[in-house]
Amino acid sequence: MAPGLRIWILLLALTLAISHPYVIFSADIGINYGRLGNDLPPPDRVVDFLVNKLGYKIPLVRLFDPEPQVLSALAQSNLIVTLGVKNEDLAPMASSIDFARNWIRQFVTPYINKGTGNGTLRLRYITAGNEVIPGTEAIYVLPAMRNIRQVLTEEQIPYVSVSTVVAATALGVSYPPSAGSFNPEVAGIMNDISNFLYTTGEPLMINVYPYFALVSDPIHVPLDYALFQSTTPGVRDGDRQYFNLFDAMVDAFVAAMARAMVNSLEMRKASLRQILSETMNIIVS
Repeated sequence: MAPGLRIWILLLALTLAISHPYVIFSADIGINYGRLGNDLPPPDRVVDFLVNKLGYKIPLVRLFDPEPQVLSALAQSNLIVTLGVKNEDLAPMASSIDFARNWIRQFVTPYINKGTGNGTLRLRYITAGNEVIPGTEAIYVLPAMRNIRQVLTEEQIPYVSVSTVVAATALGVSYPPSAGSFNPEVAGIMNDISNFLYTTGEPLMINVYPYFALVSDPIHVPLDYALFQSTTPGVRDGDRQYFNLFDAMVDAFVAAMARAMVNSLEMRKASLRQILSETMNIIVS
């Protein structure tokens, strides 16, 4: 999905410790702050709107790529930030720990350290690419994530999780939700990413668009089921009943991740974490 200003919901399957300085609670709302367009307001006005006009009612901001002007503005607030690595930077990020280190030192360190004159950015997530799986850049995602994680550890930057953002095209099977599995084309990559995220205790970010499923198959996807208005189950999956397509799509990702880790010795203890990073089923008035 092209970067833009979209509403997103955060879903965490695990409860974060209250002592965590950048704790994000289930169902917090944020924006995807894209900078492609004409006559865009400057970043300081956007931050002022979120902070002073809305009073932090939308406390989360996701950036598709790092822009110093945007980072500086956000660092003057208490907004919690997700920072993206541009898709075109994945290959060098994956192949060079020095590239990853320089990226962190350029776009992270100056904004999170007090006393630098830039404020203090409340950075919570770094995402390696946006919707590149499946695709030619998919092979770079996990190596890039590993290099980012290594640099964060070396630089002693705490509380920042590393993930990537995937769309429903990463799934090969999504119906019924319990049969969810990754696209065979990228199953190996997604299996490795799922295991990496489980090992590090970090979430997978998913873009879920019931709207696209509706317009691609309006005969089999009832409108009320896609719009959270169904009064009867749209899908029955064993003992589970789904009254909206959104829940079914999210659970398909959960099943796919669980299936990816089926060979893990810790599978029975696994707690799967996902973040819903984009959706279009929310109306803001």
